[in-house]
Amino acid sequence: MKKPVFIWRKSVYQNGFHCRCGRKLLDEATGELNRKTVCIRPTESNALLLCMKCGRTAAILKEIDTELESGFGGEWKGEL
Repeated sequence: MKKPVFIWRKSVYQNGFHCRCGRKLLDEATGELNRKTVCIRPTESNALLLCMKCGRTAAILKEIDTELESGFGGEWKGEL
């Protein structure tokens, strides 16, 4: 079934959901985005989750076929 999920950059989730610049992007305890540190920019086929400090793309929000809960999943496919 298609669900909207965040596909995180590997370096972000391996670093406790911190951007390379050090900004915390996600509250791991609640699973909520930190709205003070990220913004979502729509594109034609998906949306990008950007760090508001450095502008780096941290994740892609798109619909994919998955058995995972909405919100998390997928595989990062290269640089955007």
